[in-house]
Amino acid sequence: MSSLNELVENEIPELKTETYTAILGLTPSKGARSPVLWNKAFEGLEIDSQMIPLDIKEENLSKVIEFLKNDPMFMGGAVTMPYKSQLVPLLDSVAPEASLAKAVNCIYKKEGQLVGMNTDGLAAVDSVKKLYGNDLKGANVLVLGLGGAGKAVAAYMSSAVGENGSVKIANRSQAILESNDEPILKEKNVTIVKEWPVPTGMEQFDIIINATSIGFEVPRQDENGWFDPKCFTPLASSAPTVRVSSQDKVEQEYVALAASEVAENITKSILFLNEQKSAVVFDIIYQPLETLFLSLAKMTGHKTINGLPMNLEQAVVAFHTTVGNRYSGNFDIDTIRNIMKTA
Repeated sequence: MSSLNELVENEIPELKTETYTAILGLTPSKGARSPVLWNKAFEGLEIDSQMIPLDIKEENLSKVIEFLKNDPMFMGGAVTMPYKSQLVPLLDSVAPEASLAKAVNCIYKKEGQLVGMNTDGLAAVDSVKKLYGNDLKGANVLVLGLGGAGKAVAAYMSSAVGENGSVKIANRSQAILESNDEPILKEKNVTIVKEWPVPTGMEQFDIIINATSIGFEVPRQDENGWFDPKCFTPLASSAPTVRVSSQDKVEQEYVALAASEVAENITKSILFLNEQKSAVVFDIIYQPLETLFLSLAKMTGHKTINGLPMNLEQAVVAFHTTVGNRYSGNFDIDTIRNIMKTA
């Protein structure tokens, strides 16, 4: 694996299994749950394989994909932030359900081709149904974020709520909302919220979904330094100006230095949530299990759900597809789910 080690940021141990799968992202080695779930399933099903995390810089993404295409040991795996959309043109083909979202969260080998699919949207709908009710027809949904996961969530929600329901999409960057290249924005029951953050005084929503990375527990870095996304919600300004010089100073210094920005975000988020008393609030993030967004939603009386059930269900479907194309063992999707639940 020395060649792959040269292309990724984390160190890959020597693989001693017959095959392997991987989760591709910017920093999946820092706590992504997919390896835990997939490796539990490999163990329970007695399949000689494993999943490894691959931390990939954007400039190396195409090189990694080329390596994986040509590696006979590689079966496929999962895709996480921020490459769900960027990976699409690098694949040999994309399944129909991923075309509307223009994003993939699972890749697998089939007849020598590397195929992309998307299980995020289906898993998100299933998660919301557990809290809201099995029938989403006619529901009014607000989706925050139109990245890879957001597109999939919006696409499947559009189908689930039907022609009498609506999906409103808000996104930090207006450029993507004004683009003619996003199929989901052309659906009849999908409309755009042309303000970010979303303003108060909007119509009542039945379901509010955070599909952004705002609230994620891992510190982020840009050209100005480090900041902490877990201190903010997507309902108010989450473009902090304060930065610290190194990652190890984020926990010690960030909140104190950015106190006024954090306080403003919390105050405006509470005002929005207080106007949306009847909405179910869903955050697709599961690190941490309770984001600031969910914490404030609970305080204001909302039913809430985090991204853990969605993460489990998308992993179950992705594993069944990926491993099923390589191994012909007698295992069904319910067996995989029951094993992964014990992880």
